[in-house]
Amino acid sequence: MAFWCNLVQAEEETEEIEEKPNDLDPKKWREYEKQGMQFFSVWDTPERDPYGWTLKTIHGNCPIEIPRQCIWRFSKQGETVLDPFVGSGTTLVACARLKRYGIGIEINPNIAKIAKENLSMKIFQ
Repeated sequence: MAFWCNLVQAEEETEEIEEKPNDLDPKKWREYEKQGMQFFSVWDTPERDPYGWTLKTIHGNCPIEIPRQCIWRFSKQGETVLDPFVGSGTTLVACARLKRYGIGIEINPNIAKIAKENLSMKIFQ
């Protein structure tokens, strides 16, 4: 049996949110570019972060630059990021480096163990 949740609100109930989704100052985009933020639709990562290795035991892991770019743009320091498919923990490492809280969910206990080991070794490097 499946349950569906209706997330659509009536038009009169919606509120406009005027708060920015991040801490970025549009006037300082050159500074952000020097720090590694990319402003094009295709992100080039000429140097792969030492954390971003490929694990043959986990399918679909990605370079840390991908979650880093998204987290940097769409959250503020101190906010919480949810990773529903934690895998090797790459997104949570990016959260720690960007001073965000990260919550990860992994249903495979073997992969969750790998993520826990990776996070304990690499989180603050």
